[in-house]
Amino acid sequence: MGDFDSDLEGFVSQAMPVYRDQLETLVSIPSISAEPSHRTDIDRVVEVMGLYARAFGFQANVIQTEGNPVLVGHLEVDPNAPWVTVYNHLDVQPGEETEWTTNPFEPVVNDDMIIGRGATDDKGPALSILHAIHFLHRTGRLRTNVQLTYETEEEIGSDNFGSFLDRSQILERPDSILISDTTFEGDNPAITYRLRGVVTASLRLKTGTKWAHSGSIGGLAKNPLTILSHAAVQCIDVKTGEVLIPGFYDGAREPTAGEVENIDTLLQHFNLRQFSCDMGCDALYTDDPREALLRKGFRPTFEMHGNKGGYNGEGVKTVIPYDVELKVSMRLVPGQDPKHVLEALRAYMHDINPAIEVIGGHGIPAYITQIESPFIERATEACTYGFEKPALRTAEGGSIGATTEFQRVWPNVPIVMLAQSLNSDGYHAPNERFLFSQAAAGMRTMAKYIGSIGDLRTAR
Repeated sequence: MGDFDSDLEGFVSQAMPVYRDQLETLVSIPSISAEPSHRTDIDRVVEVMGLYARAFGFQANVIQTEGNPVLVGHLEVDPNAPWVTVYNHLDVQPGEETEWTTNPFEPVVNDDMIIGRGATDDKGPALSILHAIHFLHRTGRLRTNVQLTYETEEEIGSDNFGSFLDRSQILERPDSILISDTTFEGDNPAITYRLRGVVTASLRLKTGTKWAHSGSIGGLAKNPLTILSHAAVQCIDVKTGEVLIPGFYDGAREPTAGEVENIDTLLQHFNLRQFSCDMGCDALYTDDPREALLRKGFRPTFEMHGNKGGYNGEGVKTVIPYDVELKVSMRLVPGQDPKHVLEALRAYMHDINPAIEVIGGHGIPAYITQIESPFIERATEACTYGFEKPALRTAEGGSIGATTEFQRVWPNVPIVMLAQSLNSDGYHAPNERFLFSQAAAGMRTMAKYIGSIGDLRTAR
Protein backbone atom coordinates (compact mmCIF):
# COMPACT_ATOMS: atom_id res chain seq x y z
CA MET A 1 0.00 0.00 0.00
CA GLY A 2 1.40 3.37 -1.00
CA ASP A 3 1.48 6.68 0.81
CA PHE A 4 -2.03 7.85 1.76
CA ASP A 5 -1.47 11.52 0.93
CA SER A 6 0.04 10.97 -2.50
CA ASP A 7 -2.41 8.21 -3.39
CA LEU A 8 -5.37 10.38 -2.41
CA GLU A 9 -4.03 13.40 -4.30
CA GLY A 10 -3.57 11.33 -7.42
CA PHE A 11 -7.06 9.87 -7.07
CA VAL A 12 -8.73 13.27 -6.65
CA SER A 13 -6.94 14.62 -9.72
CA GLN A 14 -8.10 11.68 -11.82
CA ALA A 15 -11.61 11.60 -10.36
CA MET A 16 -12.53 15.25 -10.88
CA PRO A 17 -13.36 15.03 -14.62
CA VAL A 18 -15.64 12.06 -13.91
CA TYR A 19 -17.11 13.87 -10.91
CA ARG A 20 -17.93 16.93 -13.03
CA ASP A 21 -19.69 14.87 -15.69
CA GLN A 22 -21.66 12.91 -13.10
CA LEU A 23 -22.71 16.02 -11.20
CA GLU A 24 -23.75 17.75 -14.40
CA THR A 25 -26.01 14.78 -15.17
CA LEU A 26 -27.52 14.80 -11.69
CA VAL A 27 -28.17 18.56 -11.69
CA SER A 28 -29.85 18.35 -15.09
CA ILE A 29 -32.57 16.16 -13.56
CA PRO A 30 -35.31 18.41 -12.07
CA SER A 31 -35.98 16.19 -9.05
CA ILE A 32 -38.37 18.67 -7.40
CA SER A 33 -40.13 16.86 -4.57
CA ALA A 34 -42.61 19.69 -3.92
CA GLU A 35 -44.22 19.26 -7.34
CA PRO A 36 -45.94 15.90 -8.01
CA SER A 37 -45.49 16.44 -11.76
CA HIS A 38 -41.77 15.73 -11.25
CA ARG A 39 -42.22 12.23 -9.82
CA THR A 40 -40.65 10.69 -12.92
CA ASP A 41 -37.62 12.94 -12.37
CA ILE A 42 -37.41 11.71 -8.77
CA ASP A 43 -37.34 8.14 -10.07
CA ARG A 44 -34.75 9.11 -12.67
CA VAL A 45 -32.32 10.73 -10.21
CA VAL A 46 -32.50 7.65 -7.96
CA GLU A 47 -31.83 5.44 -10.96
CA VAL A 48 -28.79 7.45 -12.03
CA MET A 49 -27.31 7.66 -8.52
CA GLY A 50 -27.87 3.91 -8.19
CA LEU A 51 -25.78 3.34 -11.32
CA TYR A 52 -22.96 5.45 -9.88
CA ALA A 53 -23.08 3.59 -6.55
CA ARG A 54 -23.03 0.15 -8.23
CA ALA A 55 -20.05 1.20 -10.37
CA PHE A 56 -18.19 1.92 -7.11
CA GLY A 57 -18.91 -1.51 -5.64
CA PHE A 58 -22.19 -0.97 -3.79
CA GLN A 59 -25.20 -3.22 -3.85
CA ALA A 60 -27.94 -0.66 -4.44
CA ASN A 61 -31.68 -1.06 -4.03
CA VAL A 62 -34.58 1.35 -4.46
CA ILE A 63 -36.98 1.19 -1.52
CA GLN A 64 -40.46 2.54 -2.16
CA THR A 65 -42.26 4.48 0.57
CA GLU A 66 -45.76 5.89 0.79
CA GLY A 67 -44.26 8.93 -0.89
CA ASN A 68 -41.00 9.10 -2.82
CA PRO A 69 -38.35 6.36 -2.92
CA VAL A 70 -35.13 5.99 -0.95
CA LEU A 71 -31.96 4.62 -2.54
CA VAL A 72 -30.12 2.24 -0.21
CA GLY A 73 -26.60 1.01 -0.91
CA HIS A 74 -24.43 -1.49 0.95
CA LEU A 75 -20.69 -1.98 0.75
CA GLU A 76 -19.54 -4.61 3.26
CA VAL A 77 -15.81 -5.15 3.59
CA ASP A 78 -15.75 -7.14 6.84
CA PRO A 79 -18.69 -8.69 8.73
CA ASN A 80 -16.93 -7.80 11.99
CA ALA A 81 -16.29 -4.17 11.04
CA PRO A 82 -18.49 -1.29 12.25
CA TRP A 83 -21.10 0.24 9.94
CA VAL A 84 -21.36 3.91 8.97
CA THR A 85 -24.57 5.18 7.41
CA VAL A 86 -24.13 7.99 4.88
CA TYR A 87 -27.21 10.17 4.41
CA ASN A 88 -27.81 12.68 1.63
CA HIS A 89 -30.86 13.80 -0.31
CA LEU A 90 -31.37 13.89 -4.06
CA ASP A 91 -34.52 16.02 -4.23
CA VAL A 92 -34.24 19.75 -4.84
CA GLN A 93 -36.11 23.01 -4.44
CA PRO A 94 -38.01 24.49 -7.39
CA GLY A 95 -36.06 26.89 -9.59
CA GLU A 96 -38.68 29.51 -10.38
CA GLU A 97 -36.92 32.65 -9.14
CA THR A 98 -36.66 35.37 -11.78
CA GLU A 99 -33.08 36.14 -10.70
CA TRP A 100 -31.71 32.99 -12.35
CA THR A 101 -29.27 34.00 -15.07
CA THR A 102 -29.35 30.49 -16.57
CA ASN A 103 -31.86 27.67 -16.79
CA PRO A 104 -31.61 26.04 -13.32
CA PHE A 105 -31.76 22.55 -14.83
CA GLU A 106 -29.37 23.19 -17.70
CA PRO A 107 -26.21 23.33 -15.58
CA VAL A 108 -23.37 25.61 -16.54
CA VAL A 109 -19.97 24.02 -15.91
CA ASN A 110 -16.63 25.84 -15.99
CA ASP A 111 -13.20 25.34 -14.47
CA ASP A 112 -14.27 26.71 -11.09
CA MET A 113 -17.83 25.63 -10.47
CA ILE A 114 -21.13 24.20 -11.58
CA ILE A 115 -24.23 26.42 -11.53
CA GLY A 116 -27.67 24.80 -11.28
CA ARG A 117 -30.39 23.80 -8.86
CA GLY A 118 -29.22 21.05 -6.51
CA ALA A 119 -25.52 21.57 -7.20
CA THR A 120 -24.70 22.30 -3.57
CA ASP A 121 -27.99 21.18 -1.96
CA ASP A 122 -27.29 18.30 -1.93
CA LYS A 123 -26.09 16.47 -5.03
CA GLY A 124 -22.53 17.83 -5.11
CA PRO A 125 -21.69 16.91 -1.49
CA ALA A 126 -23.35 13.49 -1.88
CA LEU A 127 -21.21 12.71 -4.90
CA SER A 128 -18.00 13.86 -3.17
CA ILE A 129 -18.57 11.36 -0.37
CA LEU A 130 -19.26 8.57 -2.85
CA HIS A 131 -15.94 9.22 -4.60
CA ALA A 132 -14.11 9.35 -1.25
CA ILE A 133 -15.51 5.94 -0.33
CA HIS A 134 -14.48 4.63 -3.75
CA PHE A 135 -10.90 5.75 -3.10
CA LEU A 136 -10.76 3.96 0.24
CA HIS A 137 -12.30 0.79 -1.18
CA ARG A 138 -10.18 0.71 -4.32
CA THR A 139 -6.94 1.13 -2.38
CA GLY A 140 -7.83 -1.35 0.38
CA ARG A 141 -8.13 1.34 3.07
CA LEU A 142 -11.83 1.01 3.84
CA ARG A 143 -12.08 -0.32 7.41
CA THR A 144 -15.81 0.27 7.87
CA ASN A 145 -18.86 -1.13 6.17
CA VAL A 146 -20.84 1.59 4.45
CA GLN A 147 -24.59 1.97 4.11
CA LEU A 148 -25.99 4.70 1.83
CA THR A 149 -29.42 6.24 2.40
CA TYR A 150 -30.27 8.74 -0.32
CA GLU A 151 -33.65 10.34 0.37
CA THR A 152 -35.94 12.17 -2.07
CA GLU A 153 -38.30 14.00 0.31
CA GLU A 154 -35.93 16.13 2.38
CA GLU A 155 -37.06 19.39 0.80
CA ILE A 156 -40.68 18.67 1.76
CA GLY A 157 -40.05 17.60 5.34
CA SER A 158 -39.05 13.91 5.14
CA ASP A 159 -42.59 12.85 6.03
CA ASN A 160 -42.03 9.22 5.05
CA PHE A 161 -38.40 8.79 6.13
CA GLY A 162 -39.29 7.64 9.64
CA SER A 163 -41.62 4.90 8.40
CA PHE A 164 -38.92 3.88 5.92
CA LEU A 165 -36.45 3.41 8.80
CA ASP A 166 -39.06 1.50 10.81
CA ARG A 167 -40.09 -0.86 8.02
CA SER A 168 -36.97 -1.45 5.96
CA GLN A 169 -35.64 -4.97 6.37
CA ILE A 170 -32.28 -4.35 4.69
CA LEU A 171 -30.89 -1.61 6.93
CA GLU A 172 -28.02 -2.36 9.28
CA ARG A 173 -27.85 -0.67 12.67
CA PRO A 174 -24.83 1.61 12.23
CA ASP A 175 -22.20 2.72 14.70
CA SER A 176 -22.29 6.25 13.30
CA ILE A 177 -24.09 8.40 10.74
CA LEU A 178 -22.48 10.89 8.36
CA ILE A 179 -24.46 13.76 6.81
CA SER A 180 -23.13 16.47 4.51
CA ASP A 181 -26.01 18.90 3.96
CA THR A 182 -24.85 21.97 5.88
CA THR A 183 -22.62 24.98 5.24
CA PHE A 184 -19.25 26.39 6.27
CA GLU A 185 -19.07 29.05 8.99
CA GLY A 186 -17.52 31.79 6.88
CA ASP A 187 -14.20 30.49 5.55
CA ASN A 188 -13.97 27.64 8.07
CA PRO A 189 -15.37 24.13 7.69
CA ALA A 190 -18.19 23.48 10.10
CA ILE A 191 -19.39 20.47 12.07
CA THR A 192 -23.01 21.12 12.97
CA TYR A 193 -24.24 19.77 16.30
CA ARG A 194 -27.59 21.55 16.39
CA LEU A 195 -30.41 22.31 13.91
CA ARG A 196 -33.64 24.18 14.36
CA GLY A 197 -36.91 22.37 13.81
CA VAL A 198 -39.64 23.68 11.54
CA VAL A 199 -43.40 23.84 11.20
CA THR A 200 -44.92 24.87 7.88
CA ALA A 201 -48.52 25.92 7.34
CA SER A 202 -50.84 27.77 5.00
CA LEU A 203 -53.27 30.43 6.22
CA ARG A 204 -56.37 30.41 4.03
CA LEU A 205 -59.35 32.75 3.85
CA LYS A 206 -62.29 32.45 1.43
CA THR A 207 -64.83 35.28 1.24
CA GLY A 208 -66.71 34.68 -2.01
CA THR A 209 -67.05 32.65 -5.20
CA LYS A 210 -65.18 34.68 -7.84
CA TRP A 211 -62.92 37.67 -8.43
CA ALA A 212 -64.78 40.97 -8.31
CA HIS A 213 -64.11 44.38 -9.92
CA SER A 214 -62.67 46.63 -7.23
CA GLY A 215 -64.34 49.65 -8.77
CA SER A 216 -67.75 48.06 -8.43
CA ILE A 217 -67.50 46.58 -4.94
CA GLY A 218 -64.27 47.89 -3.42
CA GLY A 219 -64.92 49.48 -0.03
CA LEU A 220 -67.97 47.28 0.43
CA ALA A 221 -66.51 43.79 0.06
CA LYS A 222 -63.99 42.58 2.59
CA ASN A 223 -60.75 41.83 0.76
CA PRO A 224 -59.41 38.44 1.99
CA LEU A 225 -55.86 39.32 0.98
CA THR A 226 -55.95 42.44 3.17
CA ILE A 227 -57.49 40.59 6.09
CA LEU A 228 -55.09 37.65 5.86
CA SER A 229 -52.02 39.89 5.53
CA HIS A 230 -53.11 41.88 8.58
CA ALA A 231 -53.62 38.69 10.58
CA ALA A 232 -50.20 37.34 9.66
CA VAL A 233 -48.45 40.59 10.55
CA GLN A 234 -49.91 40.26 14.05
CA CYS A 235 -47.78 37.12 14.48
CA ILE A 236 -44.50 39.02 14.61
CA ASP A 237 -43.08 42.29 15.90
CA VAL A 238 -41.63 43.72 12.70
CA LYS A 239 -39.23 45.95 14.68
CA THR A 240 -37.64 43.23 16.80
CA GLY A 241 -38.52 39.93 15.11
CA GLU A 242 -40.15 38.64 18.31
CA VAL A 243 -42.93 36.14 17.64
CA LEU A 244 -46.23 37.30 19.15
CA ILE A 245 -48.27 34.08 18.98
CA PRO A 246 -49.43 33.23 22.53
CA GLY A 247 -47.80 30.01 23.74
CA PHE A 248 -45.30 29.97 20.87
CA TYR A 249 -42.21 29.98 23.11
CA ASP A 250 -43.50 27.31 25.50
CA GLY A 251 -40.70 24.89 26.37
CA ALA A 252 -38.01 26.72 24.38
CA ARG A 253 -34.61 26.12 25.99
CA GLU A 254 -31.83 28.66 26.22
CA PRO A 255 -28.27 27.81 25.10
CA THR A 256 -26.26 25.85 27.66
CA ALA A 257 -23.10 27.20 29.25
CA GLY A 258 -21.05 25.04 26.88
CA GLU A 259 -22.90 26.46 23.89
CA VAL A 260 -22.35 30.00 25.10
CA GLU A 261 -18.65 29.23 25.40
CA ASN A 262 -18.69 27.82 21.88
CA ILE A 263 -20.32 31.05 20.62
CA ASP A 264 -17.30 32.94 21.99
CA THR A 265 -15.10 30.74 19.80
CA LEU A 266 -17.30 31.30 16.75
CA LEU A 267 -17.15 35.08 17.22
CA GLN A 268 -13.42 34.94 16.48
CA HIS A 269 -14.25 33.73 12.96
CA PHE A 270 -17.73 35.13 12.25
CA ASN A 271 -17.95 38.12 9.92
CA LEU A 272 -21.52 39.42 10.00
CA ARG A 273 -21.05 41.76 7.05
CA GLN A 274 -19.66 38.95 4.90
CA PHE A 275 -22.43 36.59 6.02
CA SER A 276 -25.05 39.18 5.12
CA CYS A 277 -23.42 39.67 1.73
CA ASP A 278 -23.20 35.93 1.06
CA MET A 279 -26.89 35.54 1.86
CA GLY A 280 -27.89 38.57 -0.19
CA CYS A 281 -29.70 40.22 2.74
CA ASP A 282 -29.11 43.91 3.49
CA ALA A 283 -31.74 44.54 6.17
CA LEU A 284 -30.98 42.78 9.47
CA TYR A 285 -32.53 43.03 12.91
CA THR A 286 -29.11 43.55 14.49
CA ASP A 287 -25.57 44.55 13.63
CA ASP A 288 -24.16 42.86 16.73
CA PRO A 289 -22.32 39.63 15.78
CA ARG A 290 -23.16 37.80 19.01
CA GLU A 291 -26.83 38.63 18.72
CA ALA A 292 -26.71 37.57 15.07
CA LEU A 293 -25.32 34.13 15.98
CA LEU A 294 -28.02 33.70 18.60
CA ARG A 295 -30.75 34.70 16.15
CA LYS A 296 -29.62 32.44 13.33
CA GLY A 297 -29.07 29.30 15.37
CA PHE A 298 -30.65 29.49 18.82
CA ARG A 299 -33.94 31.37 18.56
CA PRO A 300 -37.27 30.43 17.00
CA THR A 301 -38.82 32.41 14.16
CA PHE A 302 -42.01 33.15 12.22
CA GLU A 303 -41.65 33.80 8.49
CA MET A 304 -43.96 34.50 5.56
CA HIS A 305 -42.96 33.04 2.19
CA GLY A 306 -45.58 33.85 -0.42
CA ASN A 307 -49.25 33.90 -1.27
CA LYS A 308 -51.60 32.64 -3.92
CA GLY A 309 -55.10 33.57 -4.93
CA GLY A 310 -54.49 37.19 -5.85
CA TYR A 311 -53.15 38.58 -9.11
CA ASN A 312 -49.37 38.11 -9.43
CA GLY A 313 -48.75 39.00 -13.07
CA GLU A 314 -47.24 42.13 -14.57
CA GLY A 315 -48.92 45.43 -13.82
CA VAL A 316 -52.01 45.85 -11.62
CA LYS A 317 -55.24 43.97 -12.10
CA THR A 318 -57.89 45.87 -10.13
CA VAL A 319 -59.85 42.93 -8.78
CA ILE A 320 -60.66 41.70 -5.30
CA PRO A 321 -59.72 38.03 -4.89
CA TYR A 322 -62.08 35.65 -3.16
CA ASP A 323 -59.87 32.74 -2.00
CA VAL A 324 -56.33 33.49 -0.83
CA GLU A 325 -53.61 31.54 0.90
CA LEU A 326 -50.45 32.70 2.69
CA LYS A 327 -47.57 30.27 3.19
CA VAL A 328 -45.70 30.55 6.49
CA SER A 329 -43.12 28.67 8.54
CA MET A 330 -41.87 28.68 12.11
CA ARG A 331 -38.36 27.54 13.03
CA LEU A 332 -38.14 25.87 16.41
CA VAL A 333 -35.46 25.31 19.05
CA PRO A 334 -34.98 22.36 21.43
CA GLY A 335 -37.87 22.07 23.87
CA GLN A 336 -40.56 23.30 21.49
CA ASP A 337 -43.20 20.81 20.32
CA PRO A 338 -44.17 21.20 16.64
CA LYS A 339 -47.76 20.07 17.29
CA HIS A 340 -48.15 22.56 20.15
CA VAL A 341 -46.75 25.38 18.02
CA LEU A 342 -49.13 24.59 15.15
CA GLU A 343 -52.09 24.51 17.54
CA ALA A 344 -50.98 27.82 19.06
CA LEU A 345 -50.97 29.38 15.60
CA ARG A 346 -54.39 27.89 14.85
CA ALA A 347 -55.87 29.25 18.10
CA TYR A 348 -54.36 32.69 17.52
CA MET A 349 -55.73 32.91 14.00
CA HIS A 350 -59.16 31.86 15.27
CA ASP A 351 -59.07 34.63 17.87
CA ILE A 352 -58.17 37.19 15.20
CA ASN A 353 -60.67 35.95 12.63
CA PRO A 354 -62.56 32.64 12.98
CA ALA A 355 -62.89 32.39 9.20
CA ILE A 356 -59.13 31.94 8.75
CA GLU A 357 -58.25 28.30 8.21
CA VAL A 358 -54.80 27.03 9.25
CA ILE A 359 -53.74 24.14 7.04
CA GLY A 360 -50.85 22.30 8.69
CA GLY A 361 -47.99 21.12 6.54
CA HIS A 362 -45.30 19.19 8.37
CA GLY A 363 -43.48 19.53 11.66
CA ILE A 364 -39.91 18.60 12.55
CA PRO A 365 -38.54 19.00 16.09
CA ALA A 366 -35.18 20.63 16.66
CA TYR A 367 -32.08 18.42 16.61
CA ILE A 368 -29.20 18.60 19.06
CA THR A 369 -26.34 16.27 19.96
CA GLN A 370 -23.15 16.41 22.01
CA ILE A 371 -20.65 19.01 20.87
CA GLU A 372 -17.81 16.62 21.66
CA SER A 373 -17.49 12.90 20.82
CA PRO A 374 -14.76 10.63 19.41
CA PHE A 375 -16.45 10.79 16.00
CA ILE A 376 -16.55 14.59 16.02
CA GLU A 377 -12.90 14.66 17.08
CA ARG A 378 -11.97 12.50 14.06
CA ALA A 379 -14.12 14.71 11.80
CA THR A 380 -12.34 17.79 13.14
CA GLU A 381 -8.97 16.28 12.32
CA ALA A 382 -10.23 15.34 8.86
CA CYS A 383 -11.37 18.91 8.19
CA THR A 384 -7.95 20.28 9.04
CA TYR A 385 -6.44 17.68 6.70
CA GLY A 386 -8.82 18.14 3.77
CA PHE A 387 -9.86 21.79 3.96
CA GLU A 388 -6.61 22.97 5.58
CA LYS A 389 -8.50 25.01 8.19
CA PRO A 390 -9.80 24.07 11.63
CA ALA A 391 -13.45 23.08 11.88
CA LEU A 392 -15.88 25.04 14.05
CA ARG A 393 -18.76 23.53 16.04
CA THR A 394 -21.87 25.29 14.80
CA ALA A 395 -25.59 25.63 15.45
CA GLU A 396 -27.33 25.98 12.11
CA GLY A 397 -30.75 27.53 11.61
CA GLY A 398 -32.04 25.11 8.98
CA SER A 399 -33.78 21.77 9.44
CA ILE A 400 -33.07 18.21 8.29
CA GLY A 401 -36.00 15.95 9.07
CA ALA A 402 -33.94 12.77 8.85
CA THR A 403 -31.80 13.71 11.87
CA THR A 404 -34.61 13.42 14.40
CA GLU A 405 -35.83 10.20 12.81
CA PHE A 406 -32.34 8.71 13.03
CA GLN A 407 -32.21 9.71 16.70
CA ARG A 408 -35.60 8.11 17.34
CA VAL A 409 -34.79 4.81 15.64
CA TRP A 410 -31.12 4.60 16.67
CA PRO A 411 -30.99 6.78 19.82
CA ASN A 412 -27.38 6.04 20.81
CA VAL A 413 -25.84 6.36 17.36
CA PRO A 414 -23.82 9.57 16.92
CA ILE A 415 -24.54 11.78 13.92
CA VAL A 416 -21.73 13.80 12.36
CA MET A 417 -22.81 16.66 10.09
CA LEU A 418 -19.77 17.69 8.12
CA ALA A 419 -20.19 20.64 5.75
CA GLN A 420 -18.78 20.96 2.24
CA SER A 421 -20.83 23.94 1.03
CA LEU A 422 -20.30 27.68 1.44
CA ASN A 423 -22.93 30.24 2.49
CA SER A 424 -22.32 31.95 -0.84
CA ASP A 425 -23.28 28.78 -2.75
CA GLY A 426 -26.94 29.77 -2.53
CA TYR A 427 -28.93 27.12 -0.70
CA HIS A 428 -32.56 27.48 -1.92
CA ALA A 429 -31.53 30.60 -3.84
CA PRO A 430 -31.25 31.52 -7.52
CA ASN A 431 -27.96 30.77 -9.28
CA GLU A 432 -27.11 27.98 -6.84
CA ARG A 433 -23.57 26.71 -7.36
CA PHE A 434 -20.94 24.31 -6.06
CA LEU A 435 -17.22 24.97 -6.33
CA PHE A 436 -15.08 22.15 -7.67
CA SER A 437 -12.35 23.18 -5.25
CA GLN A 438 -14.80 22.48 -2.42
CA ALA A 439 -15.66 19.13 -3.99
CA ALA A 440 -11.98 18.15 -4.20
CA ALA A 441 -11.34 19.23 -0.62
CA GLY A 442 -14.52 17.41 0.38
CA MET A 443 -13.22 14.18 -1.16
CA ARG A 444 -9.99 14.51 0.81
CA THR A 445 -11.84 15.31 4.04
CA MET A 446 -14.36 12.51 3.71
CA ALA A 447 -11.71 9.97 2.78
CA LYS A 448 -9.67 10.97 5.81
CA TYR A 449 -12.69 10.83 8.13
CA ILE A 450 -14.27 7.59 6.93
CA GLY A 451 -10.85 5.98 6.76
CA SER A 452 -10.20 6.89 10.40
CA ILE A 453 -13.30 5.55 12.17
CA GLY A 454 -12.83 1.81 11.68
CA ASP A 455 -11.90 1.39 15.36
CA LEU A 456 -14.86 3.34 16.76
CA ARG A 457 -18.02 1.60 17.90
CA THR A 458 -21.10 2.66 19.83
CA ALA A 459 -22.84 0.74 22.59
CA ARG A 460 -25.54 -1.68 21.44
